[in-house]
Amino acid sequence: MNTRWIGHATLLILAFAISNANAETVLFEDQFDGPVLSSEWTSLLPSQWIDNGWMHSRSSGSPRNSLAIAHDGDATWTDYTLRVRADGLLSMGGQVENVHIAFRCSGVYPAPSAGSWGDHYRVSIFGPQRDVGASIYLWRHRGSAGEILYSRDGIPATSSTWEVKIGVHGPRIQLWVDGVEIVDIIDPEPLLTGGIGLGAVWESEARFDYVQVTDEIGSDAYRGVASLPDINSAGGPELAAMQVHSDDTASVIIKDSVTKQFVNEITFKSPDNMPIGLAGVELGAGNPAVVVLFRTPTGQGVVQLRHAVTGAWIDQMRFFGELWEVKSIASQDSDMDGVSEIAVLAELDDGTRAALQIKDADTEQPLNWIELPVE
Repeated sequence: MNTRWIGHATLLILAFAISNANAETVLFEDQFDGPVLSSEWTSLLPSQWIDNGWMHSRSSGSPRNSLAIAHDGDATWTDYTLRVRADGLLSMGGQVENVHIAFRCSGVYPAPSAGSWGDHYRVSIFGPQRDVGASIYLWRHRGSAGEILYSRDGIPATSSTWEVKIGVHGPRIQLWVDGVEIVDIIDPEPLLTGGIGLGAVWESEARFDYVQVTDEIGSDAYRGVASLPDINSAGGPELAAMQVHSDDTASVIIKDSVTKQFVNEITFKSPDNMPIGLAGVELGAGNPAVVVLFRTPTGQGVVQLRHAVTGAWIDQMRFFGELWEVKSIASQDSDMDGVSEIAVLAELDDGTRAALQIKDADTEQPLNWIELPVE
């Protein structure tokens, strides 16, 4: 089993009044309680049927795949979260347990001997019968042209039943399996609208339950919290929270932790990179800074520093190299000299190593590299 490292700089109970966050709206839901498939589904590659509260999908001949789709080409389905329970079964001489989950589907149609074409993303999860073990692939299809955006072999797999969650927000794609985040990427050539699809390949059978699609447009996500010194001279420390918008701009909102009064708002942006973490640092007495960690499309870390009072640009530094994927950020002042150190956590893409890289927040000097256990 690979241990997934998730870092937290500080454990805080923080109450921010978020007046612009919208509640989720359910766009689509199906628990397959009826005897037949709902009319909202279209069977592009048969066969599909309902049995004991599950929707089954299995190829009945050429082509070798099966797929049922809902809301194909629906332009109102833009940013959303798809949740589904998926179970890969072996049948009809199927080679490997597998499930296929499509999203942002537009103009999807069956193609002889090639499965389905049209514009869509597809997550493929394969069971442990393959010689490389259980695997996950993320594809982007435009017509007959398909491109793998992410792949990983040898993932932990104790059963073929997976709780899958897929989130799409603009060009950002996230995938969780059994509560563990597997994919978090920016697609430089994104598909932006469309419905969902469920199926399997290679004469195998898959079944699905508890399908739900929720619309999260407008609910800009808060993804980080950090503590800062008393920058408004009110006698107590400040708290900063990072709100990430659909264009991957990060707004850091600072409030007094005692009076709850607004102190400052600072905007961060790193073109094509995704903001994922927040920290507060000291660059000497009376010189506090806010630090935002961005992840590049290939996984490396870009750290930006701005002054906590004026919002002025201070510096940018990089963490980790190729084959690493940064996860989170923290700060400390281990030598008590008034200047913080920045620590960034990352894992190798194949999950075999995890490490902390530590640099001086003022000079960018590398200070330490700490390897972490991976089981």
